[in-house]
Amino acid sequence: MGGRWRHVAKPRRQHRPRRGLALGPDEPLEERIRARVEPRFEIRVDAESPARDDVELRIVGPRELEHAGSDALRRHRLRAAVTPLLVIVPPHATVSAVRDCFRSGAGDVIGYEELDESLLPTLERLIGDARAAAPSSADGADAVELAASARRRASELERALHQVREGYDETLAALVRSLDVRERETASHSHRVAIYSVRLGLREELGEDELETLYRGALLHDIGKIGIPDAVLLKPGELCDEEWKVMRTHAALGADLVRSIGFLREASDVPLSHHEAWDGSGYPSGLAGTEIPLHARIFAIADSYDAIRSARAYKSARSHEQALEQLLGDAGARLDPELVAHFVSEPLETWKELESVASGASLTFEAALEACRALPDADLPEPVEGE
Repeated sequence: MGGRWRHVAKPRRQHRPRRGLALGPDEPLEERIRARVEPRFEIRVDAESPARDDVELRIVGPRELEHAGSDALRRHRLRAAVTPLLVIVPPHATVSAVRDCFRSGAGDVIGYEELDESLLPTLERLIGDARAAAPSSADGADAVELAASARRRASELERALHQVREGYDETLAALVRSLDVRERETASHSHRVAIYSVRLGLREELGEDELETLYRGALLHDIGKIGIPDAVLLKPGELCDEEWKVMRTHAALGADLVRSIGFLREASDVPLSHHEAWDGSGYPSGLAGTEIPLHARIFAIADSYDAIRSARAYKSARSHEQALEQLLGDAGARLDPELVAHFVSEPLETWKELESVASGASLTFEAALEACRALPDADLPEPVEGE
């Protein structure tokens, strides 16, 4: 054949750049995230949520949540509305915190302990969903269906979170009932002090996450007594000095136990510090004033009120008015005087209503919070002249 061979160059293969994932700076999980997603994705460390074309998803890690909470998600959503957000929460994250992440724009939330197994498939799914929802890939009918699907999924997640929270509360309720019975308390003692604490926490303008932590800490305030021998715990007479030393270990025992359970870790301040005193005379650490955690100071007042109002083998129940008188007498000594003033400003009807709610068969945090919010706001006491 007389013809000449011609070299026909093959078209160069287009190199598709790696997809980018934005991550906040100083995130301790950065290397672990890189190990799971590279080379499929490239991590771009950026303090703000980018609106660039080369970033397909923003990861909000535990460090960013610790500094800014769910506000971090809202800021990112404002800067880059179409960039999906994936949140990685720490092991102790509360159900309320997870729910706030979804309400603030998270596409999904995974736990720290799920990182190795769930990170990559979750990223792929969120990015795929975002592409499918883009205007260029869906006509009006598709967009309506996608929006309906998103609403259905959000509703399913809300129901799942509600069930998880109720499951936690029911488990804790069964535990504290057994503790109350062991110490020969009334069956609803722990629920009463928990709901009283939530009401006072609302007066102090605590957020819902803090109120949930306070509620669980109050519910488990005496969990450490599970480690106290019956000979000491149930002794009918006065304890000797050595027995008091044993009894007082229940605070540290309870805090250690609560800290060992991921979703309860933040609630350990009440079991640990509820016997500290405003004047520094309490235990186990002799803390004074505002050195005592706020949750423990709130609980101490609720617990004191319930103890005064309840009959015991060694004393009779006292009236509401007598209880308030004793609380005011302890203000500045055992109890935070400002919190006592707020507590006594509530009418008797407040505590009667909450006592009734607490006597129900199954009191959850949501039921306690709803009952407290339904009560009318009490006027704060006027400041004392010269303070």
